[in-house]
Amino acid sequence: MLIYGITMQGKKEEVPSDVAAWLVDRMKKYPTVDFTIDRDEMTRLSPQHREQTAELMKKFSRFFYPEHKTRGENGVLIVVFPYQNEIWSVRITGGLDGEGNIIGRSDPEINTKLKRPLPAQLRNDIAGLTEEKNIEQVQVGGNEGFRAKVRREDEPLLSEPREFFPLPAELKWLSEMTMSGEQFNNLMSSPEKKERVVKALYEKDWGALRKLRGEELP
Repeated sequence: MLIYGITMQGKKEEVPSDVAAWLVDRMKKYPTVDFTIDRDEMTRLSPQHREQTAELMKKFSRFFYPEHKTRGENGVLIVVFPYQNEIWSVRITGGLDGEGNIIGRSDPEINTKLKRPLPAQLRNDIAGLTEEKNIEQVQVGGNEGFRAKVRREDEPLLSEPREFFPLPAELKWLSEMTMSGEQFNNLMSSPEKKERVVKALYEKDWGALRKLRGEELP
C-alpha cells in the first residue's frame, strides 16, 4: 500500500521521477508491503550535520538506513533519495502472518494475522539493496552507519527534483484516470506490460495508461 506520511499531508500526491520508478518496481514485487513517503528540507539539521550530509550526497544517489540502533541487523527500514535542498524517504513497514505471507495495512485483519516482523534479509530485498551494485558502507562517528549506492555518471546531484509523477495513495488513481490496485498489479504482472506502464509513467502518457487499464477491465 502506498501511504503519504505527516510531511506530505495537504500536499499533492506526487513524487520525483526516480522515486516513482523505484516505487512502481517495488510495489509490483511486494504489493502487500506498506511504503510510506515523506519529504524533508533538512532545516532542522545543524550546520555541521548538513555539511556532512551534503558531502555524502555528492558521492551517493541512495541511502539505505537500518532500523534504529540495530546496525543493520534487522535490515533496511528507510530508503532515502537525496537532493541538495531536500530529501525524499520511503519507510518500509509490514510483517508476516502465521504462514510466512507478507501482510500490511491493506489487510483489514492485520491485527489478528500479524505474527512476526519482516526478517532482515526480506527487508533488504524489499528495499532493493540486494539488487544494487556499487554499494558501500558509510561510517558515522567512527561506527558503521548505513549502506549507500554510489552515483553513476548519469545520476548527477540535483538541487531539487525536476520532474514529478502523480502516485496517489493506494495507487487507486493515476493522474486523470482511475485504476484499482488489482488492475495495477495485473498490468505489472508481465514484463511486456510492465515496460509499457513504466514508459507511460515517465512520458506522462495518460492515454496509453487508459488503454492499458482497459485491457484489464472485465
